Amino acid sequence: FAQAKQFLNRAATQQSMDQGSSSWNYAPSSHGRLDQRAVRELIAGMKQRNLPSKEDAANIVSSVTTILAKLPSLVELTIPAGATLHVIGDVHGQFWDLLHILEMCGEPSPKNQFLVNGDFVDRGQFSVEVALAMLAMKVAAPNCVHINRGNHEAIRMNTIYGFMQEAEQKYDAEMFRLFCEAFKNLPVATVVNRSVFVVHGGLSSQDGVCLEQIANIDRKREPDEQAESLMLDLLWSDPMDGLGRDRSPRGGGILFGPDVTRQFLEDNGLTCMIRSHEMKQEGHEWQRLRRCLTIFSAPNYCDICGNLGAICDITPRSDSAKLSVDDFHVRTFEASPHPGGTMRLFGGMGC
Repeated sequence: FAQAKQFLNRAATQQSMDQGSSSWNYAPSSHGRLDQRAVRELIAGMKQRNLPSKEDAANIVSSVTTILAKLPSLVELTIPAGATLHVIGDVHGQFWDLLHILEMCGEPSPKNQFLVNGDFVDRGQFSVEVALAMLAMKVAAPNCVHINRGNHEAIRMNTIYGFMQEAEQKYDAEMFRLFCEAFKNLPVATVVNRSVFVVHGGLSSQDGVCLEQIANIDRKREPDEQAESLMLDLLWSDPMDGLGRDRSPRGGGILFGPDVTRQFLEDNGLTCMIRSHEMKQEGHEWQRLRRCLTIFSAPNYCDICGNLGAICDITPRSDSAKLSVDDFHVRTFEASPHPGGTMRLFGGMGC
């Protein structure tokens, strides 16, 4: 841990020298209520390269931790007919692409809700800005903005892939500790209208897993070797087109086939699932049999992949019927220009 931190600090120092960005501007403390107007001002300020004060940033993160701590590990959402839920995949600190997503989707409201499906930090240079924007949105509209945990909302990953050193450079170690506490309280999965299972990674290495088991996961911890294997599988697994299960090249989670997807969904009375966790060249991809959809929202990932980003809009047509893929609308988009140099590539190209 100490060696990794020393390496990252040296790399960050060199990156700052290369970009001429070794200092940041900070807005004065607002001391105001964090409503949607304040969130708009926060995001507009960060777009102009003005970070919130340490006091305001700490207030955002502490407030969201209080909200998240009261949630179950498996959140159940009900989206009424005619309303829309925007499912956002990995953003990985690409703040200017997040701004484009927010322009595409509009402001959170009961008729216009958001579900962020994890991995919003690490790799990108603006992970602090992305995290503050998303967490502030959750504080301002807690019933309209929902966030699942990804495998990168974890201390080990933040140490390797850059969020720790970014948070400590832009603020300090205490601020990073506050972010980590918020991440520990993020739910691991969401069920939408008793129909759609939304999780960052994928499915379990075991047959017969029910939603009640997921709801009972002790999530308020780091997803390390001491955590429940089910939690690790949900954060790390990937779909494959072959049948059955296989070892994952990631070293965490498994590869699961369309037959495994079908069985899990049928066992739990669900129609399909949405996950993220993998860069897809078109921003999205269906597993064979079209029961599992990958959504990845970081276009031109790491400034070198040339991929599109995507979001999935879920708009129920009826309050009584189960959701189906006909209620999904996938939108793709290209990368937005951003200031600064290329993104962090520490540790390889995995998501």
